[in-house]
Amino acid sequence: MLSKANRVHLWAWALVGVLGLAASVRADVLFSNLGDDDSWDRDSSYVLRGPDGSGSSPAGGKAMPFTAAFTGALTYVELPLGVTLIPGTNEFIVELRADDNGSPGDVLESFIFDDVPYVYSESQTLSVGISMLNPVLEQDTTYWLAAFPSANDTSGGWNWSSPLQYGIWAASSDGGDTWEFNPFGREEIAAFRISADPL
Repeated sequence: MLSKANRVHLWAWALVGVLGLAASVRADVLFSNLGDDDSWDRDSSYVLRGPDGSGSSPAGGKAMPFTAAFTGALTYVELPLGVTLIPGTNEFIVELRADDNGSPGDVLESFIFDDVPYVYSESQTLSVGISMLNPVLEQDTTYWLAAFPSANDTSGGWNWSSPLQYGIWAASSDGGDTWEFNPFGREEIAAFRISADPL
């Protein structure tokens, strides 16, 4: 049986996962495009906006592909999320998805992030999701990390990588049912890190 101190410790870590609180916690890094000292572009982001959210950018979510560096059980996802100055509902859904012939496929695990800071503020930190399902990710296999506004009035962003990296990404205006690739002619990749326990 766990001691009271250990139960409190485990509960505290679970709370971090549920709330998506920022911290630099990770197992082995399976993929990362964060810069030195966990840096990202604090001045640029992809919009994550519900249809009633503030701003004029197309509503919907974004997904970034990555390739697993080793076979491991997912432990954490980390990414810089933020809300706009008129945020609406301060909540985002982040999904780890399989690849489906080059498109984001089935959802392997999802995370809820709420009460995130403003997208370009100095207080913005990495949002951290702790895996409860621990899906196994296979070495040299492509997966996708997707982020969506959780409500019609949500408005925020997912910051770009720094140093800036380029490549394919996808956007969806229907919650991930259909995807369009680099629809705005941009190739900048958003920042994130995936960690796992090697198997």
